[in-house]
Amino acid sequence: MNLPYESVGVAFRQCLVVVLVVGGVLAATGCAEQPPPQNEPPNIVVFLVDTLRADRLGIYGYDRRPTSAKLDALAAESVVFDNAYATSPWTLPTVASMATSGYSCAHGVVDDRKKLPAGMATMAERLAEHGYLTMGLYGNAYAGPSFGLDRGFEHYTYSRRNNAAKVEPLLDLAAADGRPFLLYVHNMEPHGGERFQGEQPTSFDPAVSKELRKTLLERFDAYRRLTRKDFARKQPLGTTDNTEEQQVELDYMDRYFDAHDVLYDGAIRLADRRFGSVIDLLSDRGLLDNTVVVFLSDHGEELGEHGGWQHDQSVYEELIHIPLVIRLPGALNAGRRVDSIVTLVDVAPTLLALAGVPDPGASPHGRDLGALMTGKTGGEEEGPIVVAVRDNKKKYFAPWKIGRGDLNIAIREGALKAIVNIEIGTVEIYDLEADPGETDDLADRRPDEAARFAEHAATWLSQCGTGAEGASSHLDEATVDRLRALGYVD
Repeated sequence: MNLPYESVGVAFRQCLVVVLVVGGVLAATGCAEQPPPQNEPPNIVVFLVDTLRADRLGIYGYDRRPTSAKLDALAAESVVFDNAYATSPWTLPTVASMATSGYSCAHGVVDDRKKLPAGMATMAERLAEHGYLTMGLYGNAYAGPSFGLDRGFEHYTYSRRNNAAKVEPLLDLAAADGRPFLLYVHNMEPHGGERFQGEQPTSFDPAVSKELRKTLLERFDAYRRLTRKDFARKQPLGTTDNTEEQQVELDYMDRYFDAHDVLYDGAIRLADRRFGSVIDLLSDRGLLDNTVVVFLSDHGEELGEHGGWQHDQSVYEELIHIPLVIRLPGALNAGRRVDSIVTLVDVAPTLLALAGVPDPGASPHGRDLGALMTGKTGGEEEGPIVVAVRDNKKKYFAPWKIGRGDLNIAIREGALKAIVNIEIGTVEIYDLEADPGETDDLADRRPDEAARFAEHAATWLSQCGTGAEGASSHLDEATVDRLRALGYVD
């Protein structure tokens, strides 16, 4: 998208043609004379729902419960990416990657004691330098100032349960300011605390009582504390082997799968409703057709698959396959589905290109997805592609330490997915078309491919910047309190 403003203008005129024809006015010449909308850079809204799996949304084929009516409606006007991936299975390294377009081995933000290094520019900084008003509402402290994620934002506020009412004052601010704006919204509904405590739809079965929800949350938090016992004590992982205690909690969550399952879907529907209220507000204020809207997540959630619960302990699909929906101004390319494999490092280059911000070659790993959104290129150049890196510094569970290690590289090539377990020197291979649940490891039957994937991972790591160190972070009291509220601090 070398000429983003002109493209937006063309899309606007095409949209007017459709509206006039539907309205019964058949003279298309009047439509062709309509000017583009001020030839201005578009506004940008990035709406992130934390801990949201792609496979629980209607646009990705989920039909057991109506979780995503608002998103599904917007998707009909948008470009939908079917194979989008989080770059890590938990929030902090992923949002750092999304902001900088670099994987964790480039930015080094891999645990609570690290923040973005000063030398890595963020998308918000780049947009601010080119005349954008930058604003954000973040509900996860890992996306906050203690980790450098506020860099480039003029207005950046910790705020939970964000909806139209929370966003409207920022739109008022933008209207008075007059500049195009970036608005980042980060909500938490499917994440543990709000999932158990938030409003639940009464139409979803099975019904889960408040008493059971309270108990599930307590056990959920108890399990999380067990997984990070050594990290909290600032001692080497594995110093404390509480495998038996963790297994008790894992078995308990398995036993109450149905309750966890319905609460997760209920939280997604609540998130969808809040997202929809923001879209309605943009539409009501006449902003939607000069705004790029991006809907995505930072990672998914384990619900018992591969023996796990919560997140950060593997790179299987339930944790890294995420939604990515981009509505372009004027609903350009509405309804297009993109099969190509993309990741969150691609978001910043794409939005910067749409904003007309020149690329100084500063994006470590990401690419502009404009050609994919217009259909000018397909997936012929793809593969193998590293989609996610798990660099575990926080959690310990002996069976997974032995079977997976702490450094895992997920790679996609066509329908194949490989997981290269660097520390223990093993490779897993899955055919996602035949085996979407990743239950049949083909590596022993396809040794040549396993060796090729292992070599690719090693080469990629050597070029990525292994050993990159994030700057030291300092967690102020407010950040500690917010992380404690999410169950991340004891």
